[in-house]
Amino acid sequence: MQLTFDQIQTLIHGAARVLLTDGCVHLKRFTEEQEQQIQSYNEVYYIRVKTTAGITLEMETDSSNLALSLEVNNAFRDKRFSHSILVNGKRIGELRGSIPDDTDSVCVEGTFALGEGFKRVQIVFPWSANSAIRSLQIDDGATVRPVNKRQNMLVFGDSITQGYDAYYPENAFSEKLVKYLDASAINKAIGG
Repeated sequence: MQLTFDQIQTLIHGAARVLLTDGCVHLKRFTEEQEQQIQSYNEVYYIRVKTTAGITLEMETDSSNLALSLEVNNAFRDKRFSHSILVNGKRIGELRGSIPDDTDSVCVEGTFALGEGFKRVQIVFPWSANSAIRSLQIDDGATVRPVNKRQNMLVFGDSITQGYDAYYPENAFSEKLVKYLDASAINKAIGG
């Protein structure tokens, strides 16, 4: 069963905006006005603003499988990126790669066995690239519910807070803090 934009939108944490453009779900951590202000100030910072740092998709589901297709662009820091897939807090897989110098974007996709029964599934998006969801599928007839958090928060800071050099995006200190506080947080950090 292909999840719709409306369904996906309810599962997102850490995004100031969720947009449907050209058939992809785009996740933005800054408002349009904030992006424009930063772009007029510094192009390097603007590239970093467009990443999906701190954004997660979280759901409770009884689906045994998950299929995910993503379009990744705007990668910096060696043009590498990593997405983590966790079930009940344990990593079960990842979608990682890099964007070649002669290309603007790449598509990555994978299918993941989630196990039986209801579980909490989390997809953690990269701090070093911009990721858009092309498709998200679960088993036909499966139930999907949003995960509610105890609180909302904003995270401000520099490169460390954005997530720099965390091999897995959920290992960034800001992600660990958000998990510890059971918060839905928008990461407004900009490296540099």
